Amino acid sequence: MSTTNPVPEAGPIPGIFRAVEAVEATRHATLGLDRGVGFGFASGINAIPLGLSEVVAASETPVVISAGDVPVPVAVLGVRAGENLLVEEQDGGWRPGFYVPAWMRCYPFILLPASDAPEKLVLALEKESPLLVDGGGEPLFEDGKPAEALQQALRFAAAMRATLQDSVAFGRALRDAGLLRQQEAQLDFRAGGKVRVDGFLTVDPAKLDAVPDATFLDWRKRGWIAPLYAMLHSTPRWGRLLDMAAERGTG
Repeated sequence: MSTTNPVPEAGPIPGIFRAVEAVEATRHATLGLDRGVGFGFASGINAIPLGLSEVVAASETPVVISAGDVPVPVAVLGVRAGENLLVEEQDGGWRPGFYVPAWMRCYPFILLPASDAPEKLVLALEKESPLLVDGGGEPLFEDGKPAEALQQALRFAAAMRATLQDSVAFGRALRDAGLLRQQEAQLDFRAGGKVRVDGFLTVDPAKLDAVPDATFLDWRKRGWIAPLYAMLHSTPRWGRLLDMAAERGTG
């Protein structure tokens, strides 16, 4: 299955995808989708890229900007490497009251540029995903044709990719305007001990105040002001993550 997109770049691919392959009726005819298994696949992911339309909803935890060639908003999900505090240890459910990022809802599917035509996007899947069941769940194919579950996956992946592309434009604009600064956080656990979190960027409030009026007006027209300030206001959420770590007994 495929769709086309004139702007294929959509930011970094999260670590929940490790071994993907294009969806094909001949190869995946008997597979079904079972989302009832929960989010255990993401238990070791402590940060996830966000589409621009997600930033406000996801700011219940810290939202920062990724370092690297393609800076994009990222939701921080844990304070240690390999730790996702929003995935419940008991049943793999998502912590109630917290936003579920689109990448988590799109998994195990992903749109990727075709190897033979970069302007063409093909729907792929994580072949070892626990959400894919041979002979069970919602079928991906019926009579050799994409079933409703697969059609929905393609529509969702396409919509998600569009807002991820918006994130790329947003992050690059902040970088090009000189608003981003390297940041690190030293977090003190209730039970003792500290952890240093680094490798991310934040918006410098002083430099934001100095942005020319014309630039700020342009950003407002693009719908960038709400996510911009949501990121700034999410800074105190580091304390919320520490509280969750303490509840889990890891902090």
